[in-house]
Amino acid sequence: MEMERSYPALESLSICKMPNLEEWNVPDSVESFPCLKYLRIEGCPKLTKLPFVPSLKEFTLHYNNVTLLGSIMFLTLETLHIWDLPIRTLPKLLDNPSTLKTLGLHGCANLESVDEGLQYLNCLGHLQIMWCDSITSFPIAILENLSSLTSLGFQFCEKLNPLSGPLRSGVVSERLNIGFCPELKHLPESVQKLSCLKELTIHHCEGLRSLPDWLGSLQSLRELWIGECPDLEKRCQKPNGEDWLTISHIPIILINWKIVQNLDI
Repeated sequence: MEMERSYPALESLSICKMPNLEEWNVPDSVESFPCLKYLRIEGCPKLTKLPFVPSLKEFTLHYNNVTLLGSIMFLTLETLHIWDLPIRTLPKLLDNPSTLKTLGLHGCANLESVDEGLQYLNCLGHLQIMWCDSITSFPIAILENLSSLTSLGFQFCEKLNPLSGPLRSGVVSERLNIGFCPELKHLPESVQKLSCLKELTIHHCEGLRSLPDWLGSLQSLRELWIGECPDLEKRCQKPNGEDWLTISHIPIILINWKIVQNLDI
């Protein structure tokens, strides 16, 4: 694909389902996309390199060649969504994008580890991992290096036991969402060191049968959402559920999307 002109006003571009596209070339003397902020590339498995996009803010990569990640310039990038890439680990090329604030990993069936790729994302505020069936653990110690992280979510990761291992110090995460993780049997003890946690959502985790007593010491917690966890739902019923005293200090509690308690009214 050859481009010989500039598109000075173009802010959003999608290139989708071009399985034979191998090159995207622009003349070296032309800054073709000076204002391009949003770029989506989907279904272009032969494309391996991007032109220079100096103002790129959000990039979505869906079912493409993994080497395409290596051509991203992270000078201004704030949001990156990776879909259906055959990666086993998060590439080290993500080590130094100091501007990255949101990262989504979706449907990467071979992804086993994200440890190294996350450790230098100091500005990352939101992390979502979904439909990554090969990942088995997410050591909570990773969060010690993510000093700006406020929102963390794990969903549809069948083998994942999230937030495993010890944590040396508290982290600033305010929202934690765990869903569709059938291997989760216990809420990890390390969660109690999320000293700024305000919202906890647990849904479709049928193996989780009770809440730990230490949850009662998380005084920062303002909202608790529980859905489609049959045993947990029974234990958290107000006022006689076995876990009710553990969670009764939380101002807003929803079970199966119905308000059980709202002390803010």
